[in-house]
Amino acid sequence: MESTERLVRTWMATEGEEEILQLVSGMFQHLLNVLHLFYESQVPDINNGSTTLLNVVKALGEYLTAEEDQLRTKVRVLTGFYCSKVEDWDTIIPALKGLAHLTGLPAFTTEEVPKVLDSVFQHVKMKNIVQSVRYNVFMIFDNLIARHRDVLKAMGPNFIERYVNLVEGEKDPRNLLIAFAIARVILIEFEISQFIEHDTLVTMSICFPIYGAPLARSNARKLWNALKLEVFQPMSTVTGIDVEGQALQTIQDLVKTIYPEDQPTTEDEDIKGLAKDACEECLNILREPEKSQAKPAIKILCAFMSTTPSICRYTTSQLVPHLLKLFIDPEDVSSRPSVLLLLSDVIAAARDAFNRVQDDQYMDTEGVETPLTPFKDEILSVVASGLKVSSCRNPAIACLLGLISTKGLLTEEELGFIVHSVNELLAEDTEDEDEETSSAALKLLAAISIQAPRHVKEQTLPQLFSALPDRAPPKDDIKARVRYWKALSALTTLCHQPELFEILVIRLTTRLDLLCFPNQTTGTEDDLEPDAAYGHSMLLTIYKVLQAKIDEGHHDIPKYIDSLIPRLFNIFVYSALACNGQYMVGIDPRLITAGGRIITSVVQSLPLSRQESYVQELFAAYYDGKAKGIAAGQQTISSDVLFRPFDDNASRMQGNLVVLLSSASIALRKEIRIPVPDLNVYLNETLGWALSKAENEMQREAIWKMLAAIVNKRCEDAPTFLSGVLDSFWLERIADNHADLSARQRSLRAWSWLSRALLVRAHPLYGQFIDRLFALFGEEEISMHAAKVFGDVVNTDDVLTKRNHAVIKLLHTQRYVNNVLHRLINGAKDTDDARTQTGHLVALSSLISQVPKTLYAEDLPSLLPLLIRGLDLPEFSIRRKVIDTLLAVCEDGSADKGAISEHAPSLVNTMLKNSRLSGTASANVRISALKLLGTLPSVVRYDILHPYKATVIRELAGALDDPKRAVRQEAVVARTSWFKFNG
Repeated sequence: MESTERLVRTWMATEGEEEILQLVSGMFQHLLNVLHLFYESQVPDINNGSTTLLNVVKALGEYLTAEEDQLRTKVRVLTGFYCSKVEDWDTIIPALKGLAHLTGLPAFTTEEVPKVLDSVFQHVKMKNIVQSVRYNVFMIFDNLIARHRDVLKAMGPNFIERYVNLVEGEKDPRNLLIAFAIARVILIEFEISQFIEHDTLVTMSICFPIYGAPLARSNARKLWNALKLEVFQPMSTVTGIDVEGQALQTIQDLVKTIYPEDQPTTEDEDIKGLAKDACEECLNILREPEKSQAKPAIKILCAFMSTTPSICRYTTSQLVPHLLKLFIDPEDVSSRPSVLLLLSDVIAAARDAFNRVQDDQYMDTEGVETPLTPFKDEILSVVASGLKVSSCRNPAIACLLGLISTKGLLTEEELGFIVHSVNELLAEDTEDEDEETSSAALKLLAAISIQAPRHVKEQTLPQLFSALPDRAPPKDDIKARVRYWKALSALTTLCHQPELFEILVIRLTTRLDLLCFPNQTTGTEDDLEPDAAYGHSMLLTIYKVLQAKIDEGHHDIPKYIDSLIPRLFNIFVYSALACNGQYMVGIDPRLITAGGRIITSVVQSLPLSRQESYVQELFAAYYDGKAKGIAAGQQTISSDVLFRPFDDNASRMQGNLVVLLSSASIALRKEIRIPVPDLNVYLNETLGWALSKAENEMQREAIWKMLAAIVNKRCEDAPTFLSGVLDSFWLERIADNHADLSARQRSLRAWSWLSRALLVRAHPLYGQFIDRLFALFGEEEISMHAAKVFGDVVNTDDVLTKRNHAVIKLLHTQRYVNNVLHRLINGAKDTDDARTQTGHLVALSSLISQVPKTLYAEDLPSLLPLLIRGLDLPEFSIRRKVIDTLLAVCEDGSADKGAISEHAPSLVNTMLKNSRLSGTASANVRISALKLLGTLPSVVRYDILHPYKATVIRELAGALDDPKRAVRQEAVVARTSWFKFNG
């Protein structure tokens, strides 16, 4: 035995790939043969037969059970490989065979179990494969049951349910032997009580219609006594199985069987037996609506209402008067919120039952009233009084939501009464105003506006507009500013319907005119800042409503190209021409940016023909000075002052309005031709203007976005421009290390946008744009900026989107990552040039932080050491992105946790370093570091982290005194996580 152990240690030290692979595959006999052939002369025990396979396995014990060695790494890689091949029908047979071997190895750890299960459950269809392949599937589960039973138990009903669904219907005796053995373990050791209860209830639901009404009626009392326990006293504690819901469904099936729909029961006195007895029993419980049993009782009665029309009418006739009587009882005022909450459930159940009847194409519904019609007036009276009491408001609003969503229940006058009552609630100006109540009230009014916008238009909107001042209140008047913020927020919620949105646009643009062009225009920028903030809020309100209308598919948006958009252009253009260097609200960059968003939203919704005519007017205004073609409003733009933002002598205020040109251009369809003689010349001139004449970053970013949108949609019209950018622009503006650094950085920003424009449409030139960046990694000044481009080109933005009609090809990000990832990894590992290595590392960190984890999951073991090195980079934004990437890996819950465990010591020390206030980390970096530190105990085993527990708890005490509240909160969470961490 001693010689065998020595042989195994020597063999393991050689790290022979072929032999290790055979070991991982479980071929121990082949291993013995390899050892025999390889060391025959050194170990006579093998020759004379004195050693056995058992001795070899014992000698390999420390290697087979080691958590961090190459064997487990190879098993993890092989597991991922086989799981990926299960998805492919051509490779599923060998993949399942490989998994059957791997799951039986000691080197197969618990971390790979979820990955294997997910792969098998998702991709294996037992009915489509032969017996021998199904046998391998059963062997996989048999191995997991035998070796990783605790992991399967921890999955609870999720594993059992998926396993049963997978193996159901197996008939082959050879497979059934294994299936029965697995089933025996599950029945004895797993928690299956919920499945028994649930399946019993399902069986009962199926049997009721088969056995018929007589048998169900004769056993109704026994069945009721058993079923109600599952609702009143649910014994289910494991999540995932809704026994209570199935019990309610079984009660419904029982009632439908006893009281069929064709039974002529129209009067209350015709209802006898179970329905009457159960209803009376639940009503007795509801005499104390605040008690815990009231909720199950109301669930049962609501289930009754969802059975047949006759039972629904009977239950409603008994239940609603009972609840109304409880509410008006003066001796039990404290229970009114509970009563209204129960009543809201009843109203919702009655609505659903009535809507189901209305949607039944086989039922004559003409003249059928809702079950709530006889009690409508009393309910409205009770709910209206509930709105006046703060504790009753939320359940009262829930009742009203149920009423207005019931088809044909309320009249126009009653809807108007509800709007009036809710308006009174919103008009209250109290210090203890409840945000939840206000939000629910606005949701109610929004629902009413869909059915009857007239009431909201005539009652609610005037009240909200009256809360908007003509001029912004001063900075120190906090209450007044909060008041108009709330009014604008309410308008954002309510004004989605075309009739209401039109009023919103008229009223807000009128106020914006008064704000931008008051009678007296004196004041500094600080004096007018509240007005600018107020105007910005109004424009954001219009933009948010526009976005909501686009999401809801409204068709009235294009008409605002002739009303809203000209007024906005008039405000901005007139302000830029009339300001004479003085600050005006209409030239504030915040307003221009918000106005640009509105323009984008409207232009993107235009049909092709209207976009074509509008782009002609737009370019004529910006390049020919014909601003009146796109602007119209209260102020008349003078013909004496030309609007030419791109002229050399144009003011900065005019130059800022290129944002509006860009906003309209990025929303054009790909069929729209830019109205210029030569697109190549135009793009070159515009690019040159942005680099040499643009006065601020706002102007440059607008041009980058416009160029990217045009190149993405019309690249076939600009081959000369693209080739010029690749050659002369690169050499003169970026690669020239004698050029001004800030100019090179701006040029790189343009390069990034153009690269992204080509990348998303999978243009052949995008690879050349990306390859050029590698040449900059050797330059200290520009290397960091060039490296960031690798992540910027795949960063999500609001420009190159389907909504803006951009040309986007499927899998463009995947192709890009496949092309550059391994090149960046190899460069980050290369130690010949530290500067180039750092550039690759920054580029890798930037890329990984912007793409989904699935695109680099296979390379995660080699990526993790590099990402950890990236945590020492001086750039705060890069460090934070790296930490967030590691955090996403930890929270993913996949087998990659094993890779995290391998580097846990380094991660702990690095996160502690980045969480210290005395270090070089920013607040955002400290927050991310603490989040990752708090997550590690749930990812890494206790025996690995135990040596660091005391140090972490001690070091985190300093973070508890951090001046930033958000940092202190994360420190508390992280410290608690480590304090509770035990083996």
